[in-house]
Amino acid sequence: MKTFNRILILLIFWNFKLISFAQEENKLFKTNEKITKYDFEIPIVKGESFLLPVGDLGGSILYLYKDNKDSIYFYKLDEENYNFKKIFNELKLEDKLYQFSVFDSFIFCKKLYFSLSDDIGYSELNLQTKKNIFTLDSIYNADKKIHSSFSADRKILIVNTLNTLSDYYNPEQDDRFMVYYLDSINVGKIKREYIPCTHCADGYLIGKDLFFTKSNIRDDFSGGFAWKDIYKAPWGKLQDSVKIAAFSEIIAISPDGKYILGTRHFDLPNSPCAIFDVENKKYQLLLGRNYSKAHAFYSYKEKKFAFDFGGWLVYVDFPKEFPFDALRKDNPDIPRWSNKEFYKQFELPPFETNK
Repeated sequence: MKTFNRILILLIFWNFKLISFAQEENKLFKTNEKITKYDFEIPIVKGESFLLPVGDLGGSILYLYKDNKDSIYFYKLDEENYNFKKIFNELKLEDKLYQFSVFDSFIFCKKLYFSLSDDIGYSELNLQTKKNIFTLDSIYNADKKIHSSFSADRKILIVNTLNTLSDYYNPEQDDRFMVYYLDSINVGKIKREYIPCTHCADGYLIGKDLFFTKSNIRDDFSGGFAWKDIYKAPWGKLQDSVKIAAFSEIIAISPDGKYILGTRHFDLPNSPCAIFDVENKKYQLLLGRNYSKAHAFYSYKEKKFAFDFGGWLVYVDFPKEFPFDALRKDNPDIPRWSNKEFYKQFELPPFETNK
């Protein structure tokens, strides 16, 4: 009996050591969150209306609300009391406007055009201010997704049109950064520049650095240009680009350019979110929720990345460690998702328990 007890104790101790070693070796941690509930004045009906963050207004989160009649309204969320205030009331926004990005008083969007003889149509890229609407460009194919971002000083707008779907691919229009200089917009002038970049997308100008993605494999069986790498280059020196992460995508970038919120495609199922340390090309996964299903942004008030889960805002702490090599397609030291017992330790409670 003593021998049996000794063996049992050793087995328990060894299993504990294995679990401890797995945690230490894999360096995966439960995500630290701050959760806040908000209430929007109008009920959101799934499939008929929606509310989503589209930009920044003086450091506050700017939301777009679209109702079941395709009417468009903007609201500013006060992160002190989490109340919404309707703004831009004087603007007249037409229908068939999509893919907005907003920074202060600048509103970028695309407008769809179709004709009876053409079921593909085209998109008109517009920039709207309080007084004027500027047509920046025309893009073949009305269904194309457009990515746009403003520089922090509001002097530059960057647009990309490369879609993941290869059947939408138009090399003449897609293999470039479309750059619009807004210095003289007050006198009605916008300078335009096209910067060639094959299979590039998701451009962000952060300070003096351009962050972007570049498709590394054209895989028509898995979405065409879905697999991307993240790059960084000095503004105006695309030839000096440096790869930051492989098989990853950009969701948001911290204002100092030190951290990227993105997704990883091959570590775990469902393309989990991760925070990347740009300088060291390392990352840590965000575990506990399906963060990639939420709308995400950077909160200037909290100085953290945040996720909107529809009525719940989740702010996540920056990881204390970034143990994983971002230049790998996947990391073998991350346990397989089939090891469900291991991943139970990272699960976070549902929002209803956080009231």
